[in-house]
Amino acid sequence: MHPTTHTDGPRPRKCPYCGGEFFRNSRGGRPRTYCSSRCRSAAFRARRTVPQPTPYAHELALIGQSVAARASLVSRAATLSEPAPPAEPLKAGLALQRDLDDYLAIAVREALERGASWSDIAELMPAGISSLKSRFSAAHAAQVLRARRARRPGTPSLLADQDQAVGHTPAAAAQDRAKERGALATALSHLHRRSGLSLRKLAADADLSASYVYRLMAAERFPSWTAVERIARSAGRSPADFLDLWHHAHGTLPDQPERPSHQEALAAFQGTVRGLHLAAGCPTADDVVHRIACCARWEQPLIGALLSTTGASSRTHHLRAETVAALATALCGDPARLKSRWDALQEAVPHPTLSAGAFG
Repeated sequence: MHPTTHTDGPRPRKCPYCGGEFFRNSRGGRPRTYCSSRCRSAAFRARRTVPQPTPYAHELALIGQSVAARASLVSRAATLSEPAPPAEPLKAGLALQRDLDDYLAIAVREALERGASWSDIAELMPAGISSLKSRFSAAHAAQVLRARRARRPGTPSLLADQDQAVGHTPAAAAQDRAKERGALATALSHLHRRSGLSLRKLAADADLSASYVYRLMAAERFPSWTAVERIARSAGRSPADFLDLWHHAHGTLPDQPERPSHQEALAAFQGTVRGLHLAAGCPTADDVVHRIACCARWEQPLIGALLSTTGASSRTHHLRAETVAALATALCGDPARLKSRWDALQEAVPHPTLSAGAFG
């Protein structure tokens, strides 16, 4: 004879705050959600409290930005037209692996600080709890952080003629800096491809080592302006096309004359556009125009002249502001950045004057 199970009567509820079981009152009114007024008040305060960052949060952000920069480097190392020196892709991969290992070490401690259990972590990683505790101990995390801090420069500022390794800028600016440096490296890489020169020949003409130029194009190193000038001239390109890219990758603003002439403002505007064009992979003028939905037919030849290696049209200032903004977007650039050059060009447009003889 099987025992009978009674299902009638109230069932216990689980308090969402403390986890304890309780029975709801059978009296009328709104049923209780929490076991006591204390738990209800504590849950209310918890919902209104802004979570505080853990001691590992800042370091985790720094390492994450370094991982992003290293991953970009690995991608570039695999796609450069001339993969020399032979060991560079391997070195890039090993550096990325080290950053990933460090990231996991700190991410585990961050998860624990925020309330995750070792069981939660074991569900995500193919290892037992005891093995994970040994591998990702607090002592190991401290060792990782000490090693990374020792490798960082003592100051976040960057000097104009000093080569710097990628991935060690402050967390707040690291992502933007990596993006800007990636744009400069991409522009140099496309310059090399369009030049028709071998990497060794381009480097020799610029009086630089092939290994160094390779690292610049792979975004592993940040070049001095002198190095950029030499590479541009060796490839038959105006260094002005790289001035805006280099300054933003360097974290500085390009120097601008207080009252530039029309030709100076036009050259600066075209240099910025052509730099963005190189960083975007040198799409054809037709492709760029096709991406600009608001581009009028009469504006198309002006944009084509801007993207060419010859001088821009003297009528460039007739382009509409919305077309200029769309041009920056089409080249994966920042419209606000191009607008400053555009505003300077508008202010420098010469206005026709009448001689005194015109009045009789």
